[in-house]
Amino acid sequence: MKHKHHIIPKHAGGTDDEDNLVYLTIEEHANEHKKLYEKHNRWQDKVAWYGLTKMVSKEELIRMKLSESGRAGALKANKNRDYSNLIKANNGNQYTAKEFLLESPTGEKVKVIGLAKWCKENNLTYNSFHKGVIERKRQHKGWKLWK
Repeated sequence: MKHKHHIIPKHAGGTDDEDNLVYLTIEEHANEHKKLYEKHNRWQDKVAWYGLTKMVSKEELIRMKLSESGRAGALKANKNRDYSNLIKANNGNQYTAKEFLLESPTGEKVKVIGLAKWCKENNLTYNSFHKGVIERKRQHKGWKLWK
């Protein structure tokens, strides 16, 4: 199996242009990120290297990303939290938001990424909505969790 590798990584300003892409085995891909990390000392390359070689678990990779991307405070507050259900947001560069499937009062199915922002946009109180719908699996103003 071949991996697509950016010669100049996207986190360093690289593009998806064909002349910036090479196809490598997993081992070659890991070695390229190791070399980039040793040369430029960018945490993104370290995370890629560790992830490709499976040196750390998926949860630890997420912790590394959150810590390095300035979310250390949130990480300390939630050190025992299971991060495996977080999804990639912000153009796939960070794990920052959960995805929820909700059912509206009219029965419409809605996929929500970033519940706090969504609540604000829909004039709902985040704390009440989260506690009622997400934590307790009940309804809040007609909205409910859809499975």
